[in-house]
Amino acid sequence: MEHQSPKAILVVSFGTSYEASRKATIEIIEQDIADAFPDHRIYHAWTSKFIISVLKKRDGISIPTVCEAIEQMIHDGIRTLIVQPTHILDGIENNIMKKAVLSRRDAFDQIAFGAPLLATPGDETHAIAAVTSEFKNLKETDALVLMGHGTTHQIILLIQNLTGISNHLDIPMSLSELSRPIRLFIIL
Repeated sequence: MEHQSPKAILVVSFGTSYEASRKATIEIIEQDIADAFPDHRIYHAWTSKFIISVLKKRDGISIPTVCEAIEQMIHDGIRTLIVQPTHILDGIENNIMKKAVLSRRDAFDQIAFGAPLLATPGDETHAIAAVTSEFKNLKETDALVLMGHGTTHQIILLIQNLTGISNHLDIPMSLSELSRPIRLFIIL
């Protein structure tokens, strides 16, 4: 029998019910991590129970929750665990995931967490540069609309950094709340 590594990386995503999106994003990230860490076993889990349920009912695809993946890793003899979220912000989903993992910390010798994409102001600077580079050909009459969902206080901080608006001003949270023209809209 081939020796299985006691080290693992758990890739945690919110999830998506769209196959093309899943293949182009989540599965690519999981494969990139597997390629970069050949001495680790790779597991995955999603935090959206709703999306997990949709895939199971509609497509017959079973995706484990974080708790289910943790139990499988314990069963498989994993002792060293790295958890890498694909979340954008360190918000509610990420915090719930950490709590679930840490509830079983006694089953592992070591647990380490990777950061979400936008965990520091430096990360935000890099993301802003990437978006600016990608959309550098916008005309003065064009608007860039970024849509998503997440933890409101984290989004407000990001908007303030993106727009240079100070903390004491009201931040527009939808197009209908804008009182002046702005080229960047973030809709929650």
